[in-house]
Amino acid sequence: MPMKIIYLTVLWYLLNNVDRCSTISYMITERPVVSYVNETFAKYFILNSRRINHKDPRYYANIYTETLMPLDNTIRMDFYFYEYLTNRYRPSFVELHFGFCDMLEKDSIFGSQIKRHRENLTCPYPPRQYNLTKMSVTFIPKNFPFQRGRIYLNITRHEIDKKALYVSAHIDMEIKNILS
Repeated sequence: MPMKIIYLTVLWYLLNNVDRCSTISYMITERPVVSYVNETFAKYFILNSRRINHKDPRYYANIYTETLMPLDNTIRMDFYFYEYLTNRYRPSFVELHFGFCDMLEKDSIFGSQIKRHRENLTCPYPPRQYNLTKMSVTFIPKNFPFQRGRIYLNITRHEIDKKALYVSAHIDMEIKNILS
C-alpha cells in the first residue's frame, strides 16, 4: 500500500472519530475581582487565581475568608455565567443556584472542590477562618455552550421578609481542550 493512501486513511479516521479521541477539558480562571463584602458576614473575603507551575496548564483559585455567621442552607450561592461576545460579556442562560450545604453535597462543578476542605465538619459550618486553596474546575459538561466568559458569584441570605447580599465577585474563565 503506498504511503499516501495510508496517510489519507489515518487522516480520514481521525477526522471522523474526533469524539472517540479522549480530550481533557480544563478551565482557566483569571482576573478575579471581589466587588463587595458585607462586614456582618465576613471580616474579609479574598479571591485569587494562579498557576502552580508552567507544566500544569490549569489555574487554581484560592479563597481566604473569616466568616462571622454559620454557613447553612439559608446562605445562597448564585453563579451567573456570562459569555464573551464581540468584546463584551453578555448574560447567558447558564445559572446555578444552591443553598450552601446543598452545593457541597450535590454540585460537581464547584461544590466538589470546596468539599475537599471541610475538615470533617458537617452542615451548618461554624463561623471561623476558612482557607480554600488549589481549587480548579475538574468537571466541565461536554457540551458547555461557550468557551470564554465570566462567572459572577453572589452570596446572599434569604430570610422571610428580606434578602441580604453578603459577597459579590466575578472571575474571567476560558475552557481549553487538549488531546490526551
